[in-house]
Amino acid sequence: MDLIMEILLELIFEGTLEMVTSKKIPMFIRLLAAVLLLAFYIGFGGVLIYIGIKHKSIVVIICAVVLLLVVWIVTVKKYKEIRG
Repeated sequence: MDLIMEILLELIFEGTLEMVTSKKIPMFIRLLAAVLLLAFYIGFGGVLIYIGIKHKSIVVIICAVVLLLVVWIVTVKKYKEIRG
């Protein structure tokens, strides 16, 4: 079961990432895929922060904050690259 979930999630994330960067896909669909991918990463970071606070683990909180910062930086760079 673990292997099946790993394969499915890898297919979903790799497919979404390829869809976001492909010029053959219409802009609306690429934008929707980017928003869904961004929402997943923000949700994952939020869950990690919640777990870190609940278990009083500063390491988990720091990892979640670093993850969210990296997602923010990559998103801003990609937006600037696309817009100008």
